This record gives sequence, C-alpha cells and structure tokens, in this order.
Amino acid sequence: MMVMQDKGYRDGQTKVELQKQDKQQESCSAMIHLRRDKSGRWVIKKFARDHNHPLVIQLGESRRTLDEEKDKKIQELTAELRVKKRLSASYREQLLAVVKEVEDHNYNLSMKVQRTLDNLKKLDAEAKELLSGR
Repeated sequence: MMVMQDKGYRDGQTKVELQKQDKQQESCSAMIHLRRDKSGRWVIKKFARDHNHPLVIQLGESRRTLDEEKDKKIQELTAELRVKKRLSASYREQLLAVVKEVEDHNYNLSMKVQRTLDNLKKLDAEAKELLSGR
C-alpha cells in the first residue's frame, strides 16, 4: 500500500530533516493499494486521488547538480565560442589585408609590365625607322 507522506524538507544542499506533520498533511487521503492476484498480476484494490495540499515536483539533489553542471558547461562553451569568434574575426581582417596587398602588388606589376611593353614597342618602331632611313 502507498499512502501520502509529505513530511520532509531539504535543508540546504545535503541533509534531510523531518518535521512534524501538520494536520493537513496527516489528513491527506491520497493513496493506492495494490495486491497480487493468484495469477501473479498486480491489481489495484483501492485508489484515492484527492490531495488536500498542492502537489509540487521538487528536483532531487542529483538532478539539480546535473542542471547546474549543464549550465556551467554551457557558459564555458559560450565563453570559448566568443573567444573563437573574436579570433576568427581578427584572422579574417588580417587575411583581407594580405589579399589587398597582393592585389595592389599585382596591379603595380601589371602596370610596370605594360609600360615595359609600350617602351619595347616604341624602341622597336624607332629601330625600324632608323634602319629604313639608311
């Protein structure tokens, strides 16, 4: 038989102390009475669902500890992610600066090559003019 026994409370994080049941808790009629029949099956013989007090689900100590550990891990991972994002942004800025330098250098080389080609064409034309004028 299971009956309502709402008489304990948690004090702090470690110790459970019992206090006297008040009249309201003593008179809670909620219960379930189970028996095994001859075939070995469990059968409900008596069931009273009515509670004369509010039902509160309290997380057990281990559940609370797990939740705290999860919250702490989430905070640690979030902080680590922020650091990685800042580092990634810094790397991106540096990479973009290097790419810009390479593009500028490439442009300057292209301009020098073009001027060199123009000068060679000019020299070739002058050389042909000098040779044909002989």
